[in-house]
Amino acid sequence: MPAEAPLVEHRPRPAPARPLRILAAEDVAVNRELLRLFLEPKGYLVDTVCDGFEAVEAISRKAYDLVIMDMQMPGMDGMDATRAIRRLGGARAAAPIIALSANTMPDQVQGCLEAGMTAYLAKPFTSESLCAAVERWSGRAGAAGNPIISLFVAQAGWASVRGILELLLSQIAAFEACPAQDPPELGRQAHALRGAASALGYEALSRACGALETACRAPSLDAGLLNTARAAAAACRAEVSATLAQGAAT
Repeated sequence: MPAEAPLVEHRPRPAPARPLRILAAEDVAVNRELLRLFLEPKGYLVDTVCDGFEAVEAISRKAYDLVIMDMQMPGMDGMDATRAIRRLGGARAAAPIIALSANTMPDQVQGCLEAGMTAYLAKPFTSESLCAAVERWSGRAGAAGNPIISLFVAQAGWASVRGILELLLSQIAAFEACPAQDPPELGRQAHALRGAASALGYEALSRACGALETACRAPSLDAGLLNTARAAAAACRAEVSATLAQGAAT
């Protein structure tokens, strides 16, 4: 008798993830084409509009997984458009919104977050920085887009990592409250925050704090390095807060 064929268990293949639907609001035609050029080869479905009015109208008519919003546009700028989108209510109004701007001053970053934006991406952007931001804030990267945080969650559990992230937020708050008129204390705060940020995988903040720590030992403080570090702290604070909120919801 011929040998029986081995039993093969046929399991249904999981359905492929639906492509992300992205709305990009940008008034400069070259930048709109760059956004398409960088995003569409990744399989994302990208619609573009030219100003804030068109962005609000588009998201009123169609659900998007994520919005990329230029800050400076004629008619209605990015912050006013974001406020209008948030006022729409419902699931469409809750879409993550990534601010896109060449201005990285701390007050500008803070203004974006207060207007309801989710994250901030500086111009000029690269394909890598843009796609990393999209993956992180679209929710496709998991409960924590930071791979170091994801590893810690797998090893120690969410409750332990939550406490560490809350501690990091406290360190960021202490750094942000430190006056520029006290360079020695500012340097100490930058040193502490640099080490914490590096350990948790927030490398942009760690680098900015490292540069500021060195600058605080100079005869006069470089205001540009201080502004860069404070902008990085604000962006990291927003990212950590979003990670905490997402972890609490899972």
